[in-house]
Amino acid sequence: MKNVDIDFEVFKGLTNMLVSEDDTYNDVIRRLLKLPAPAAVKKNGIIEWMSKGRGFPEGTEFRATFNGDSYTAEIKDGKFVHNGKIFRSFSGAACEITGSQRNGWDFWEQKRPGSNTWIKLY
Repeated sequence: MKNVDIDFEVFKGLTNMLVSEDDTYNDVIRRLLKLPAPAAVKKNGIIEWMSKGRGFPEGTEFRATFNGDSYTAEIKDGKFVHNGKIFRSFSGAACEITGSQRNGWDFWEQKRPGSNTWIKLY
């Protein structure tokens, strides 16, 4: 992969456009260029939603608790879906639930297909 040199002013501008802790400079540039996020890949015939280089296979379930209420999400059609809405990141869904910035990797637990065990994402 090639490196791209940018000046400090551009770096500051990109940094100001980060929307969450999970957002990357690549995500910012993809939004500016109006490119679709590479959110899903196919591995061994199974669609996986990708986040931070980690794959989550179709059917992975997620749960979280906030202020005594339980929330769920799932990987459906290669997308991270909470309450019928597609999110690009764990933090995006967590922020919508809590109304404030939240690290989604710390917020959600996952249960992969074929497993009975819930585990933290990080």
